[in-house]
Amino acid sequence: LKSGSSSSPQHPRYRTCAFSYSLVPSCPAASMDVRLALLHSSSIWLACLVLLIKDSCTTALSSNIKAFELTDKPTADYRRFQIVELPNGLKVLNVHDPRSRKGAQALAVRAGSMDDPRDLQGLAHFCEHMLFLGTERYPDPIGFNRFLAASGGASNAYTANEVTVFHADFSSDVFSEAMDRFADFFRAPLFNKEFVKKEVHAIDSEFQKNLQDPARRYLQTISQLADPASGVHHFSTGNFQTLYEEPRATGKDTVDALKVYFKKRYCPHQMRLVTVGPQSLAEQLSVATQSFAALPKRDDESCSSRNFSFPPAWPAERLSKWVIMEGSEPQATLWLFFAMPDLQQGYLSHPLTYLDYVLTYAGEHSLKNALKDDLGLVSDMKSSSESTTAGTSYYVYFTLTHKGKMHLNSVLDAFFTYVAELRQQGVNAELYQSIADTMRLQFNWTQPKSPADTAKDYAEKMLRLPAENLLSGDSRIDDLDGGMVSALMSKLVPSNMIASYVPPSGEENFPETARLHVLPHYNMNYSVQSLEEALPGCTKNWTTGASSAQLRARLTAAGLSLTDWPKAPEAIRDIPKDLATDHMQAASEAGGEVLKESSAEYGQPPTLLAEGLGAETAGMLAPKAVKIWYRSGWKTTSPKVTLEVMLRPYAAEGDRELSALDQLRLMLFGELLTKELTPKLVDLTVTGQTVKVTVSKLGISFAITGFAPALPRLIDKVVEEFNKFNTNSTACSGPRFKQAVEELREQLTDYTKLPAVYAVKEKQVLLMQSALSNQEMLVVLDQLQPVSVLKSVGELLFSQ
Repeated sequence: LKSGSSSSPQHPRYRTCAFSYSLVPSCPAASMDVRLALLHSSSIWLACLVLLIKDSCTTALSSNIKAFELTDKPTADYRRFQIVELPNGLKVLNVHDPRSRKGAQALAVRAGSMDDPRDLQGLAHFCEHMLFLGTERYPDPIGFNRFLAASGGASNAYTANEVTVFHADFSSDVFSEAMDRFADFFRAPLFNKEFVKKEVHAIDSEFQKNLQDPARRYLQTISQLADPASGVHHFSTGNFQTLYEEPRATGKDTVDALKVYFKKRYCPHQMRLVTVGPQSLAEQLSVATQSFAALPKRDDESCSSRNFSFPPAWPAERLSKWVIMEGSEPQATLWLFFAMPDLQQGYLSHPLTYLDYVLTYAGEHSLKNALKDDLGLVSDMKSSSESTTAGTSYYVYFTLTHKGKMHLNSVLDAFFTYVAELRQQGVNAELYQSIADTMRLQFNWTQPKSPADTAKDYAEKMLRLPAENLLSGDSRIDDLDGGMVSALMSKLVPSNMIASYVPPSGEENFPETARLHVLPHYNMNYSVQSLEEALPGCTKNWTTGASSAQLRARLTAAGLSLTDWPKAPEAIRDIPKDLATDHMQAASEAGGEVLKESSAEYGQPPTLLAEGLGAETAGMLAPKAVKIWYRSGWKTTSPKVTLEVMLRPYAAEGDRELSALDQLRLMLFGELLTKELTPKLVDLTVTGQTVKVTVSKLGISFAITGFAPALPRLIDKVVEEFNKFNTNSTACSGPRFKQAVEELREQLTDYTKLPAVYAVKEKQVLLMQSALSNQEMLVVLDQLQPVSVLKSVGELLFSQ
């Protein structure tokens, strides 16, 4: 039965439904009240049969929907998952979390910034904002926020290239009402024109906040270099100009365009809903069905899936470029962009995971370590990627040292020589399998996220992954595909690359022969040249790959020396297996008595196992007192062990506060120690262990977490390397010391972050007696000497 909306009040236990029979295949007559209502419209009395269906009818609808329980999940995940598809095409994931006191919901829709009309950039983002501002059933523009605040919850949303995700959490006892309010976003939003200017200002404020963000500036530049006819060439955020001024100037109504966009993209079969809470799966499904089954089914062509693979974003003429961008930070960076095919269907093999590992491996004899410690050209090297139907963008980026920005060719020389060797060696099947084994181990013991994060993450994943791989697809390698890895490795060549150099702020020096561009909306200058024009001869060298002898010769000619030739990593060894799980759960009772409320929530507190004086051993640290505390098990489901050792100096009344110079000595000792430990521990930590060494005026602490079988070797290695460092008179000398001081100076002079970040730091300086301002540290920074830094722990901590 189809009817218009009615202003008649609804009975609190009934819901007025307009539906075709196919939506309710079975609803016993005994469960209905069928009432004949007379509705008046345009002075004509119409007889309309209105079905007022009790909640039991919704239960009948739920019971006729086939639900599938998902069981391929982490060993540590105690929750239950079921997935269903409602008759209108909406797919729903219900998550039963019996330990949670909160509920959560999220809805992802296959609609994003790449769907923006060319003359209304940012419309998808604008839609995300406007959906929160009132619906037919709940017209109060801040009603949803008030409702969530009253139940201890919150909401948010984000717009990506091809997807928009809305999410909220709340006290579990308002689960049904929260779902009903949320569903009305997508059933009957008001899109009130009264709020257009206000929300556009909010969007513009977001944009202005991120204007100086280096990553956003870079990504927008890359987007600008794509084929203008492709979906990649767009301005995703939108601002006051694109969403208000330009439409008004051309006579366009932003809300009218918004309604067209919403009708075209926000269709049930393009949506994915996730619910999380302590309610049973059946109850969650019933509530979701009751709230969302009213969304009409859409089969029209305008709501079909779309694909941005054509026209291609990166034809050959748009690649092999050298870009120089105006910087916004004190650090120089070098970004390499490589155009790859759409890899969203590669979830079983994760070929980029292999590529990431071999390129950014940070162990000894690695490319990263050679560039950082041997050559002193970079302080960091990372990789990242993003896949859409338009293809995959693969990025490798280097944070350059002062020396590195003078030797850009050498950084690229080393990178492409290493890549050529990887291609020549081929895919290491044993390494690939060990990466898969490590990912499986970490997947099995991944701890459940909060209800809000669970709902948000799985809603987005449901648009990419099939149901059978939904819980594991992003976290596990189930099928090794060496051929795909090789194919992707063959794309790491100059002809498929855009290299972008971002100098420190204020140090731009654009080539005279290069054409200067201004990045729209960002008002940022950048230049573009072909690689061959900017760096003659390099394209050929980097395509064929130099031999190690040729690279050494070129580095020597540039005044550099490479003593440790980088090698590809070997297979990961000693992956923990057969983990003991007998004692991983913390006790809920002590001596037969129920623990007090806080202990019942968090488990038994640690108990004191031993207390006494430290042993007197020649040449070793002799603590004046030792206490060992222990607790068995976790409230979560984890077989990991955490060990923390803290060595604290005694403080006597009247002791002076450490000077700014002494605090800086300890700070730099900790930084240099971390740089020393990291490459030596990589092979021991890659399977899920972590090591954190903290050095401050409070003492020195070692925090080690990991799987029990891996810890003895790791602990021995940490102690061994710490002792070597602390007693080596040259440990703090050389390029690493200069690089650490340079990095610290850049941190202390960097004011490109949001003002709130610096306000919080200044508050600490005002309220905490020993907190130092950036200015205080800069004054004494140049007084630091390698020997005084190395002796700082012995003189200021261990002596006490």
